[in-house]
Amino acid sequence: NRLDTEDENGNDRIDQGEDIGLDFLTTADELIQFPQFTSDPIGDNFFFQADRRSNDPDDYVSINGTEGNAQLTEGSRSPDTEDLNRNFSLDRINSYFRYEIPLDTNRLTNEYIKGGGDNAGWYLYRVPLRDFMFTEGDPSFSVVEGIRVWITGINQEVHLRIAEFNLVGNQWQKVLTKTVTEDDTTLVLSTINYEDNPEYIKPVDVIQERDRSKPDEEVFENEQSLQLRINELEDGDKREVVKYLFRPLDLFNYSEMKMYIHGDSDSTRGSISYQENGVPKGGEVYLRFGSDTTNYYEYRMPITAGTEANKGWENLSVIFNDITAIKQLASDSVRSFPVEGKPGHFYGVKGNPTLTRVSFFLIGIENPNDGNGKISGEVWVNELRVLGADDSK
Repeated sequence: NRLDTEDENGNDRIDQGEDIGLDFLTTADELIQFPQFTSDPIGDNFFFQADRRSNDPDDYVSINGTEGNAQLTEGSRSPDTEDLNRNFSLDRINSYFRYEIPLDTNRLTNEYIKGGGDNAGWYLYRVPLRDFMFTEGDPSFSVVEGIRVWITGINQEVHLRIAEFNLVGNQWQKVLTKTVTEDDTTLVLSTINYEDNPEYIKPVDVIQERDRSKPDEEVFENEQSLQLRINELEDGDKREVVKYLFRPLDLFNYSEMKMYIHGDSDSTRGSISYQENGVPKGGEVYLRFGSDTTNYYEYRMPITAGTEANKGWENLSVIFNDITAIKQLASDSVRSFPVEGKPGHFYGVKGNPTLTRVSFFLIGIENPNDGNGKISGEVWVNELRVLGADDSK
């Protein structure tokens, strides 16, 4: 048993004469061994016109050829090899998670489709990593070296183009309780971004940064927000997400904390942004931060559809001098105090929190127990930040 590789010199670099494919035979050598063929007997020659952006599937037939594929400037200058993980061993053990993704393009029946579908024919598929069908061997999410794709169940010719694979993580997680489990669908936590979601609008004051890896091109980085989708949240019920910090933050030298909140555009009854005669009657969003679940600060505000001027975004603003001034009135339960000049906005304090040791941030959505029934809708959250650094403290 041996590894097939172009790297005859073993230096992990394409040297003169090595870009000839995994069979390590030039086309001329192949024709000597297989004279019955007239050209490329092994079928490993690379060919692709890089300056073309064709929709003709036949133009991509030879794009995976290993002989001559180092000619493209954007192509790899590393030798082609079976040793994909570069451990110099012939790995023969299969160990992987398997996912089955239907090619059905109907969003109503295919839960994996989360975007796209316009006339260009591209679709965005999101596959939760924990939703694997079964495992082979003894795989682990802590050691993932590759992705293998194959297609089954096709009885006619199908052409697929895959633009890119992206691994998307989230530092926020659902708060689980005795009644709120992983399978709970009342809250769906995800992200919404500029590239994949045409309906997304970034906050007015947020500047989309340029991609510094491409200084000669006018390319901007993707901009995204945390998305909390609420489905029929009962009267008096709530759902929360939390972000735990590996090292506690010291916010003592700052004067203010801000966060952008975007409510649902629907303000009718049953919506999370419901308003009645201009008065918010839907859900409330709150931000908590502190050292633990018995010692924290809180800011609470109604969820609204916002205005056209601010594109639906509002600023949640915590003035540290104001919220710490009420700490002496705190108790074992949350005590709320109205924010001056902002109807429906409240500061809250529980226990004995301190700005010098912030170990978590929590965002919650609550349906006030006001008899208006269930609420549904989306809330976007962006740019949790602190301002007003004072190094003289």
